[in-house]
Amino acid sequence: MAGMEDVRFLDLVPHLHSARLHVRCWFLEPAGVLTKVDAGAPVTAAVAKYISEHVYTVMRAHFPLVGRFIYVHDFSAASSYEPRAREIFTEWALRLSGQISRAFLIMPASNTLFRMGINTAAMMLRDDGIPIEIVRSLDEARSRCAFMPCIDSSPQSSG
Repeated sequence: MAGMEDVRFLDLVPHLHSARLHVRCWFLEPAGVLTKVDAGAPVTAAVAKYISEHVYTVMRAHFPLVGRFIYVHDFSAASSYEPRAREIFTEWALRLSGQISRAFLIMPASNTLFRMGINTAAMMLRDDGIPIEIVRSLDEARSRCAFMPCIDSSPQSSG
């Protein structure tokens, strides 16, 4: 990890990529995952299932000896979200509560409905003891938690 401080995630090839769902994912050190929904794409139930099922399974296989993870979900460029997606993410977080060391949500600045829904879900998760923060940018998340891109695995395409 030394010397990686200046590497930008978006300049790196993602570890997982679903062109169909417009989602890219990078594994993190310490163990975790950054997911990013592409500009203009909606956060749908299918996106939530892809992240909570496929990405989660691949991440667990990548870090087989780790029990707690950092989750960073970058929805800053998403166009909208479906309420069912929020439900899937919330149910998933509640199931994994003991496996979450930190969680960060990066939301679009200009989508008030999106922000209200995510703020409500985050408040409920915090009440259940899940360490989740809403931030304005990836840089802000990294300033609060020293994570880096994991560069020891090959990219995959899926979905």
